[in-house]
Amino acid sequence: MKRKRVLRAMFVAGLLLSLESGAFAQGGPGGGQPPPESPPPPPGPPPIPGELRELPRAELIGSGVRIGGVLVDPVKREATVPCELNMREGLLEYALVGDTGKRYESLLMTRVEPYDIQVALLLLGLKGGRPLEGQGDPRKPEGDPVRLWVQWQEGAEVKNLRIETLIRNGKLDKEMAETDWVFTGSRMREGVFAAQMERSLIAIFHDPAAIIDNPLPEGGDDTAWFVNTGRTPPVGTAVTLKIQAVK
Repeated sequence: MKRKRVLRAMFVAGLLLSLESGAFAQGGPGGGQPPPESPPPPPGPPPIPGELRELPRAELIGSGVRIGGVLVDPVKREATVPCELNMREGLLEYALVGDTGKRYESLLMTRVEPYDIQVALLLLGLKGGRPLEGQGDPRKPEGDPVRLWVQWQEGAEVKNLRIETLIRNGKLDKEMAETDWVFTGSRMREGVFAAQMERSLIAIFHDPAAIIDNPLPEGGDDTAWFVNTGRTPPVGTAVTLKIQAVK
């Protein structure tokens, strides 16, 4: 099983490297159009908005693969994303957004491309479910389960905690319950990958544009979630987010 995961990682990395080199680019070398009798090119990855001008860069690292800024370990079935602590107090709707996303309501932020995170999680074999209708949809999101861990350096100590430790449920007045989050895989909107467009990555308050969503009953309530100030490091602290496949 481990060998199959490593081989799959190597295959996907090779495919991405081929895409980067232009092997499947329309028109081939030199940018000319293919002759009329040529068969149509195979379907590529989901459409990418204009601000992302390159496909994710893939690099083999030991038994793992680096997809853009995300390190994928297919044996442990986990992906690590470099982030930083974005908020230390206040109301939350997201656990993670991109650097140009809704930072005014997100615990963490990252400069990694959303498309890189999506490709990395698909590489782990995760499958999304039917997307919710809209933000705040009270239904439970569908998709494969993942666990979220955060790690940062605090003096001589390395903190390694479940992400729920940094979030407070204001309705229950206690830390967010540990849970398996849901890989929904975002959705396409007018031919564009919604997470890439909005930079919404991990939703605490349901958002179908996010790649990962909150399964708890209060996930449809935008007044329920707050930063757990007493457990969070200072704003700007470098944090590593680990996304771990559960099955």
